[in-house]
Amino acid sequence: MENSNALAQLVNVKKQRNIITLVCLALIATNLLAILVIFSRGSKTIILPSLVNREYSLTKSSVSKAYMEDISLDVVHLLLNVTPQTAMGSFTIFLQNVVPENYGKIKNDLAKIYNEVKKKNISTAFFTEKVAATEGERVIVEGNLKKIVSGTVVSEERKRYLISLAYQAGRLWVRSFEEIESESQNEK
Repeated sequence: MENSNALAQLVNVKKQRNIITLVCLALIATNLLAILVIFSRGSKTIILPSLVNREYSLTKSSVSKAYMEDISLDVVHLLLNVTPQTAMGSFTIFLQNVVPENYGKIKNDLAKIYNEVKKKNISTAFFTEKVAATEGERVIVEGNLKKIVSGTVVSEERKRYLISLAYQAGRLWVRSFEEIESESQNEK
């Protein structure tokens, strides 16, 4: 009698074990399926300029000129409107938008600029007058750059900057930022 009761209990335990095993396998299968679904979908990251006042269009392969121009205005603001107290924060935010292959070089360049800003107590303010997207994901920004050292304005010059952008994986990155000759210098 004891053997038959023990045998019946053993059969019940095996059934419970088999049911639990099937439930665990089903849970593992649904988790794997969820992982496949999540990773198979393309991610969509849209970085918006700080001020959105016009329409933008973004596709898988391109962005509108208006979007490039407004992102470039944010780039100019982060790099050229700085004080010794705000430079590090502005540069850090800017670096989050640099194309990965140029990150190291640009970070080193900004570290040198930061050290000079901090050491000489330099503040700069850029007043944008003109922004124009050109062919090939490039934007030219013109305006006046005011340089202030220890509270005294030491220069105010008309400057022109070329911002090269890269649209990769649904995101607009900064490839480079450089000063170029202004049109007035070309005319001389």
